[in-house]
Amino acid sequence: MGPMRIEGEPGQRLPAVYLWLTRHEAVELRDALNQMLTEGGPDWHAHVSAKDYQTEITIALDLAG
Repeated sequence: MGPMRIEGEPGQRLPAVYLWLTRHEAVELRDALNQMLTEGGPDWHAHVSAKDYQTEITIALDLAG
């Protein structure tokens, strides 16, 4: 299994990230992670956006890992 990848843009690695989430955003992220684990396939991904859509977390399953 390869190391975790954290990227600002695809292919642009970031060494660390800090997330400050509202309770609603945390629930949405948790639900997306649960869906990834149960339904995730090669093209599966999810977006968790802030209420104002100014920030977004995109998650995807790394099938190579």
